[in-house]
Amino acid sequence: MQFYLLILLLGITRRGWGALCCIAVGSLVAGQLNGGMGYYGFIEHLWQFAIGGIIAWLPARRLLAPWLSSLLYCLATASIVACSILFQGNYATPSLWALIPCLSAAILLLIPDAPANNLLAILSPAGRISYSLYLWHWPVIVWATYFFERQITGLSMALCIAATIGISIISYLFIERRISVLLLLAINAVAAALLFSTSLLSL
Repeated sequence: MQFYLLILLLGITRRGWGALCCIAVGSLVAGQLNGGMGYYGFIEHLWQFAIGGIIAWLPARRLLAPWLSSLLYCLATASIVACSILFQGNYATPSLWALIPCLSAAILLLIPDAPANNLLAILSPAGRISYSLYLWHWPVIVWATYFFERQITGLSMALCIAATIGISIISYLFIERRISVLLLLAINAVAAALLFSTSLLSL
């Protein structure tokens, strides 16, 4: 947790971009050499946070012609959609294939003023609740798996998605919009400490 915060601060203060690049490369190499814990690994995910820090460090400038930025925006969006459809379990971190959606997302963040961005305005409501969707989708799916006592697919998965969207909307309206960022960070820190303490007691 402290290391993630360090990466975030390096990006926000626009200092240490060289360190962020080293962290990204080192994380990728280490993930390929030792395999680690895969999706749940600490080292294997550092490069993703480092890319976010590097993006935060880069100054906001318009360097591309509108048509070129729109082309890159569309290609990056198509890449993310293709990954969501075509990627399977063996493409997940620490696989280098994970670079494709992450770098595509980085491109979208780097050219927010691309004219093609207006075409995706219809997705802005989903963007507002995206953090809540991220937080709630996994607990809902895990609970449904225990409840139905089988792998969630088809109609049951559709119900999970609908439930996740409903819970996320409520969470956004009554928690995210009413709590400051500092308080959210404090709550996350306390929750992480409690989970860590519980894991130690269970050993």
